[in-house]
Amino acid sequence: FVLKLKRALYGLGESGYLWGQCFFKVLKAYGFVPIHADACVFYKLRPSKSTLYCGVYTDDLFLATDDVAEKDAVFAFLCEHYDFHNLGPLRNALGVTFTQDPDQGLYTMDQGAYIEDMLVELGMENCRVAPVLMRGRLEKSMCPQTPEETAALSTQAVRYRMGVGKGHHLRICRID
Repeated sequence: FVLKLKRALYGLGESGYLWGQCFFKVLKAYGFVPIHADACVFYKLRPSKSTLYCGVYTDDLFLATDDVAEKDAVFAFLCEHYDFHNLGPLRNALGVTFTQDPDQGLYTMDQGAYIEDMLVELGMENCRVAPVLMRGRLEKSMCPQTPEETAALSTQAVRYRMGVGKGHHLRICRID
């Protein structure tokens, strides 16, 4: 389930830090403990029950549990401290699409939508994979000769850098 904070701190450089410190205290008061690998993911061990997980990203909160009553209890507790809005089951977050199969109780995650959006933004939605062979040497005569050629090359360079950055982000944030 996804909860979204209706009010946030904006305008200060330290707003994110202050919000995190304040919110993490409330989560800890409910019994959540941060995991060692990521300070924005918390868990709560429950005797003879499954573990409750909570992920925080800016002003969004993601809860993972198989116990609806526990989810409602967490939501009620947080609403005592903050003005939250329940957005329902998790569908999209951080470039990842989540799909639930209620019959099997499984979630699947994929980044297909992020990749499709990236290709459209870069004008590559109809691209095909093809080998590119470098023949010969690069020479100065291959450089742009006119201001128009320079401007066209500059635009391509920006798109290239953006594509490399998005591809790098995708590689770092891969979910497999």
